[in-house]
Amino acid sequence: MDKMSVTPTTPYGSAQAVNYRGRCHDCWGSLVGRTDEHHAWTGIKCRLCGKTLEGSKAAEELQRLKTELANNILGMEFGSLPAYGEGSFAFKIFPRLERLTKEEFESRVAAAISRTSQRQARSHLTRKTFPGGSAGWLFLQAKILLSGTPAGPWDHTRATAGFPEVVFEEDGLVTTRFDPEELSQDPDYERHTVMHVLGSNMRDAMASAFCCELAMKAICLTSRDIALKSHDLFALFADLPEESRARGNVDHPDIESVLLRERHTFGAWRYFEAESDAKGMEVMVNPIRAWEMGRAARVIVDEGEVMGLGGRMSLNRQQDVEENNGSPAYSHQVDGTVRGVERPPRP
Repeated sequence: MDKMSVTPTTPYGSAQAVNYRGRCHDCWGSLVGRTDEHHAWTGIKCRLCGKTLEGSKAAEELQRLKTELANNILGMEFGSLPAYGEGSFAFKIFPRLERLTKEEFESRVAAAISRTSQRQARSHLTRKTFPGGSAGWLFLQAKILLSGTPAGPWDHTRATAGFPEVVFEEDGLVTTRFDPEELSQDPDYERHTVMHVLGSNMRDAMASAFCCELAMKAICLTSRDIALKSHDLFALFADLPEESRARGNVDHPDIESVLLRERHTFGAWRYFEAESDAKGMEVMVNPIRAWEMGRAARVIVDEGEVMGLGGRMSLNRQQDVEENNGSPAYSHQVDGTVRGVERPPRP
């Protein structure tokens, strides 16, 4: 559900067009749609959390999205930011901003390197250690990390309490189902289950937090050639360009409160001894916090694309079968190349 529509200007630089992509309001995942033989929409589904609208509800939501998109594009001509309503989904706008030329970007990076002091290089990430294009590596790493982080709908299976399967019968009775075989085979079944849930929540929250950190540092580097050398997510968000913060707040109205609450999720909580009290352990117990961190990470990754960040990976595979002492030996070699992409907008 990715399209393009023409408009002359945006609040933050000139643009000939805007791209837009379908997003789920709940998790900010991408959308997929289904049409019938008459090209009428019969279903919309979030690829990430699985939220689905069918039939007339899907058609009504699509019409609402089209109206909202038209209003947002018109408002952007007059300097307004997009506004996404209270529906199930949104058409996230990616303004196609006027970019620096390759020569202009290289000149800007060279000037930034020449004026960077030793003190500044110790306290910040600068172009002395992150030359032109390398912010794209950081951004690609963030995208890869996020894509490998499971983000299905949070439900009772992610809860630490270990909810049993509850079934509501037609006659009004409520029954609970257990698996006696699993319980009999492993007396520590419940403890192992809780440990698995805790580990899953902690893994997802910390991976999403690290993704936020990488993407925000990449945005700062590509926009002004310097970024904070910090794990503090709230400080990194406050250091973003004003227009990036504004777009982030539109996409996720609670993003600042989430990043304030989770500002040390990766920086401090990866060491138990740094903060081992109940507050520090809550990120493992509460699956909603991992869910909200994932949503914030997807919003920040979207902003990285708006700011012209990207990366490319190419893999060269070679396979061979040789005879070794009369037996076949199979070898498989993979060579990978990664290239960062930076196309920052004009100031």
